Formats: sequence, C-alpha cells, structure tokens
Amino acid sequence: MRVLPIALFVVAACATTPTAPEFEGDYSRRHTVRMFNGEPDAAMIDTIDIGPTKDGRAVFTINMMFDNAHICSIEEATAAVTPQGLVFRDDSPEEGDPFTLAIDVTGDVAKLRVVRGTGLQYCGARGNWFGEKEFRRGAPGSND
Repeated sequence: MRVLPIALFVVAACATTPTAPEFEGDYSRRHTVRMFNGEPDAAMIDTIDIGPTKDGRAVFTINMMFDNAHICSIEEATAAVTPQGLVFRDDSPEEGDPFTLAIDVTGDVAKLRVVRGTGLQYCGARGNWFGEKEFRRGAPGSND
C-alpha cells in the first residue's frame, strides 16, 4: 500500500514545518529620571508588553519615561514577527518621518533598536528611541 507511506510523509512534513517564535510576555526595565522643576529625581519602570503571535504578527505596547517625565509610547501597535523578535514599521507621512523599530528578543531579554528614522512622533520633548534599551521578562526592575 502506497497510501500509508505518503500519509506518514505528509504528517512528518507538517510536524517539522517551522512556526513563528512566540515572544509573548511583559518586559521591563528600572531606571531613574531627572526632574528639572524642583521635584526630586524619580525611579521609573519602563515596559514592553507583547501579545501572542498570530499569522506572523503580534500586537505590542511600549511605554518609556524620560527626564522631566517626558515619554515615548507606542500603544497597541502591530509588528511583524521575525526569528529575532518583532519589527514595527510606520511609513505614514502624516505621522512624521518613516520609522522602523526592532524589538530583538533572546530568552528573557528584549532590546529596542532603531532601524530607520527617529520615531520622535511617538515621544515627548526629552523622549527618544536612541541607544539600545534592554528590558527583561519577569519582575519589574530585574535589570537594575
């Protein structure tokens, strides 16, 4: 019977087909922001929340606080899932300059990396995406 070997081959091929990695989770980083209006410096926790992967995409939210409580924030955005993490692209001219942000995930560590543009349309006056920012999955402030 040839049906059985063909059926087994199809089942084996389906079982070994690579799927998109799952990066779902809450990542955070603790740091101190300076306050210039007479208030004391403040301890802050920045967060990245990544939802489940579906059809090669994932929904995420990033909230970061900078000096004088200025923020960078992307809320409930959709990103493409890659083997390394997520890639968010905003090419809409009405939102400012074209912007591509990568969230590289290795184990319990997520690192933000600007690929293109500045993304300042998502930030307050002292907020920015520049420089690698490292977040950890698990307890807030686990990377003090």
